[in-house]
Amino acid sequence: MRRYYRLTLILSFTCCLLGTSTLSAQQVDFNKVVPGDESRPKTFEDYLVQLAWKNNPQGKILNSNLEIAKTEVSLTKNEWMNKLSAQFSLNEISLSNLIYNYDDPLFVAQPLWNLSATVDLGTLLNRSKEVRIAQERRKITEYNINLLKLELRALVIKRYYEYLSSIDILKARTEAEEEAYQNYELVGELFKTDKANFEDFSQASQSYINAKESKIKAETDLKLAKLLLEELIGVPYEEAERYGSTLKLKD
Repeated sequence: MRRYYRLTLILSFTCCLLGTSTLSAQQVDFNKVVPGDESRPKTFEDYLVQLAWKNNPQGKILNSNLEIAKTEVSLTKNEWMNKLSAQFSLNEISLSNLIYNYDDPLFVAQPLWNLSATVDLGTLLNRSKEVRIAQERRKITEYNINLLKLELRALVIKRYYEYLSSIDILKARTEAEEEAYQNYELVGELFKTDKANFEDFSQASQSYINAKESKIKAETDLKLAKLLLEELIGVPYEEAERYGSTLKLKD
């Protein structure tokens, strides 16, 4: 029975350790979510995310707020010194007797000077709470920065894949338009020689018109997808692609 109980304790402790390790491994490394300026991105997607973060005004605002929050923590820790007051006083009569060497030394009163300091007790009692509040505000700013990193990474990659998808869709629509046009030309020639009726010619014509409209829409969607991506990265896509190729990044 004791062996069973001891084995149960060992298994429970092991599970707790494994659970803790698993939770630690699942924590997000925000330095990898958005690669820093000093690090080399591993993929082209990472480079786009890095570029978007570098040129994102909201990220700059949050970083400035973080610096302000850090300064506020430091100021709050030393705020009690602002409430500290000191007083220094001299015994004027005794000092005069010493300077002018009066014959009666007994007239020198002690002490010659006084130094006193006072501090607001309430400030000392509330200091730790105020420091904790300032630290929590700093943490909130850090959490907002990390949240923006997650959101920005997801949005950049989403728009990048939408841009790539728009390219493929345009290729497919272009091929469909070319096939529809060839069919329209063929049916038109057959119609001229009475080898195809008007209904076949009309249907081929409508198919070509539909394919042409789909191609125009795909071209517009591609331009918009590129525009939305460039809105995030802050530079023309061709410039980012050209620089990314020099880094020899993975696709």
